[in-house]
Amino acid sequence: MAAERPRPRQGVALEVQTAQAAALAAALAAGGAGGAAASKIKAPMPGRVVRILVAEGEAVEKGAAVIIVEAMKMENEMYAAAAGVIKRLAVSQGDTVEAGQLLCELELKLEGA
Repeated sequence: MAAERPRPRQGVALEVQTAQAAALAAALAAGGAGGAAASKIKAPMPGRVVRILVAEGEAVEKGAAVIIVEAMKMENEMYAAAAGVIKRLAVSQGDTVEAGQLLCELELKLEGA
């Protein structure tokens, strides 16, 4: 008589992430399209601020480079997701930042204004 094969367990599938991967996913999601998230620029990964390209009170257009963060020996430009005015710079050149950390806040330009 043949041995009976064990039945596979049926359970719940879980997605497991490291804390760093979860922070990166949250930062990328927050930097996405539209709404209040567009008014904040956050670091997508841990790194060091190597250059700040704007000043508080300066007007920027959508897609303008605002801050450059070096991570893993590569420079990553952070761009304005919408047109507006730089409301606050939350970091200085040379600062070390974590994934998801606020770099800059924009006061968004209203359509037709």
